[in-house]
Amino acid sequence: QMAAHVDSLRIGGGGATLGWRGETAILTVTTMMGQYTIEEINAAYAEIATQGADSLVIDLRENGGGAFAVLPLVRHVIDEPLEAGIFVSQPWNAAHGRAPTAADIAGTPSWEGWSLRSFWQAVQVNALTPIRFDPVTENGFDGPVYVLISATTASAAELAADALKASGRATLIGEVTAGQM
Repeated sequence: QMAAHVDSLRIGGGGATLGWRGETAILTVTTMMGQYTIEEINAAYAEIATQGADSLVIDLRENGGGAFAVLPLVRHVIDEPLEAGIFVSQPWNAAHGRAPTAADIAGTPSWEGWSLRSFWQAVQVNALTPIRFDPVTENGFDGPVYVLISATTASAAELAADALKASGRATLIGEVTAGQM
């Protein structure tokens, strides 16, 4: 019940704001929490597409994480599906005394539920839970992307930064992140 409540939170607003410096769009995302943040990220990418930005800066320096606003943040930038990592759950640890190998992971279907409730259910049941991002079909950005990170970039914001870097679509700039993901 708590996970379902968190999935539906509509707190605050202002978790994602868009600014401009010339032809560069600057998307500042201060939380990965809440439906408002997801809507603000989607709206920002729509404006970026309409205005025709030459480059994009995603500022995650003050982002302590949250939940699944990471999904639209990454999906609008990638141009092909991205396997972004794997969560190793207690069922795996209970059955194995080691980290999973590539052979263990091969063939494991990716989790694509993108809600806290779905994620919590998956990691309680599945030994391994691979994470996958698929690109959007509209309002994608295909120019240069720079992601600003700091020691206060944490949790889901670290997942976003790592996924964008792993996609080959973004350059990370800044400090080592908090290490909470």
